[in-house]
Amino acid sequence: ERAAGGAADELRLSGGGARSALWNQVKASVTGRTLSVLATLDSGVLGAALMGMVAAGIEPDLVSAADRRTAVASGVDPEPGAFQRLDDLYGVYRDTYAALGPIFPRLTT
Repeated sequence: ERAAGGAADELRLSGGGARSALWNQVKASVTGRTLSVLATLDSGVLGAALMGMVAAGIEPDLVSAADRRTAVASGVDPEPGAFQRLDDLYGVYRDTYAALGPIFPRLTT
């Protein structure tokens, strides 16, 4: 949102990772926001088809095409109290990664 220069009204999940209820829950809890899971998870393919429709003149623009052909299947609410635990675990991950840094070059030999 900071990079885009404004707040997003809604955060939507798609792709292979959106098939995991646990991963969706983690993302909702970390962001502290309700996330929407799209009905069509293969959104890359859908996006390509929508761009083709616009290029062929079937749709006037990408926003209109997407509005008519995307739907939200479900929502995922943040788990109360989970943010602090996940933030602590992220710190453990960062420390572990840094500690393993000197070992990583051995994997390429």
